[in-house]
Amino acid sequence: MVSAACPACRILLVEAEDASATNLGAAANTAVQLGARYVSNSYGILDAGWDFSPYDAYYDHPGVVITAASGDSGYGAQFPASSRFVTAVGGTTLSPAATGRGWTETAWSGSGSGCSSYSVKPTWQTDTGCVGKTVADIAAVADPATGVAGYGPTTSAPYSSAWQVFGGTSVAAPLVAAMYALAGTPAAGTYPAAYPYEHPEALNDVVQGSNGTGCPAAYLCTAAPGYDGPTGLGTPNGVRALGGPAVPAAAPVQNDFNSDSKSDVLARSTSGALFLYRGDGSGGWLSPPSSQVGSGWGTMTVLSPGDFDGDGRNDVLARDASGLLWLYPGDGASGWLPRRQVGSGWGGMRSIVAARDFSGDGAMDVLATDAAGTLWLYPGDGRGGWLARSAIGSGWGGMTAIVGIADFDGDGKPDLLARDGSGRLWLYAHTPSGWKPPAVVGTGWNAITAIVSPGDVDGDGHDDVLGRTSTGALVLYPGNGRSGWGTPRQIGSGWNIMTWIG
Repeated sequence: MVSAACPACRILLVEAEDASATNLGAAANTAVQLGARYVSNSYGILDAGWDFSPYDAYYDHPGVVITAASGDSGYGAQFPASSRFVTAVGGTTLSPAATGRGWTETAWSGSGSGCSSYSVKPTWQTDTGCVGKTVADIAAVADPATGVAGYGPTTSAPYSSAWQVFGGTSVAAPLVAAMYALAGTPAAGTYPAAYPYEHPEALNDVVQGSNGTGCPAAYLCTAAPGYDGPTGLGTPNGVRALGGPAVPAAAPVQNDFNSDSKSDVLARSTSGALFLYRGDGSGGWLSPPSSQVGSGWGTMTVLSPGDFDGDGRNDVLARDASGLLWLYPGDGASGWLPRRQVGSGWGGMRSIVAARDFSGDGAMDVLATDAAGTLWLYPGDGRGGWLARSAIGSGWGGMTAIVGIADFDGDGKPDLLARDGSGRLWLYAHTPSGWKPPAVVGTGWNAITAIVSPGDVDGDGHDDVLGRTSTGALVLYPGNGRSGWGTPRQIGSGWNIMTWIG
């Protein structure tokens, strides 16, 4: 099917050791590691309440097309099509007709559809029948009765080679992957599953046919104008729907100061020296683990790092004793360009935290709490300055720590973690329309003397948190991308000599 749609495409075949979820995922991961930019998967495991999140990382490859067959048994989602990182390809019945297009198309009765039991809904999906991801995204011909022609050995006597008709969403998935290839190389840092949602007008909307009955919402089983489960947004009319512009990837923001695409940590010692701890991308440190990158920082209230001037390199904001705010631009090689003042009058702020893009304009913002407990948003202008601030909350005076985290719940939006006086850790999940009600995501955090989120420390695609205990141990709390945690583990000791960690 790949060569039928894209004769110039080069095909790399990767075979798994067996049909387990681990080894199938490893095969998909290997294809990407070997250079594939369009990966088709014609298999599925019934997504019937199972938590497939441990296998998501195999398919989480921004800038790479990952397609997966939605299934051939009608209503009922299956993995990996149910992963938000994947383009789930459903199936249609395609028949010649005396129409302008020359064909009629309906939803194939065997096309898989349904709601993911574990994956959060991608930001580009807006249907309301599923809380998580909805299957499918798009579709192609799959009905074996109206399928595609293939020439090869027959399976019954007299054995010979002959033209035969094949179908299933195992046909549709590689066909769509090849069409993605014809559309051009995906943009770096984006998920191509989002592309069809940017160009629904470039798809043939399938409005008839069904793959079952009794679904929680009728559109999950029955084709209808616009989006539906069996055929998604429809079938490609050419390849324009499979190219950008695209929704930006929900990739974690990393404190990468040495430009190796791994999260690092800055720490200030009691003498005012600034040290860079270079992350190894798997929850540890390169050797040697740290190097001094500054001195004389003892009088500064150091803030969360981030790219404030829009040059793609991480910077640091620092407030001095007089309330002046300084930008230390990173040079991308573990050092600094000359600093410049970017604000005054910041001495009245009790805490200045959370360098994240909360306004969604691509520029790094800052949150700050004043003495009255009001939480203020300072939107960055992308050049190291600020737009007009606005108050976004009150009553924050009782919080003993506030931490910005790039994306804790897996919806692609930055969130806040805050610790109250009793040691409870609260998640303030951010959405395009505001903040969700806070939810407790941890207790006993009053034993942690410093809480930071430098990004994806262990390389699993989810944002993590580092906590320093009263004894100086540094503990990694791995985020699971669903507002929860993996098993914490100690990754350092002797950190009680540090007066700031970020």
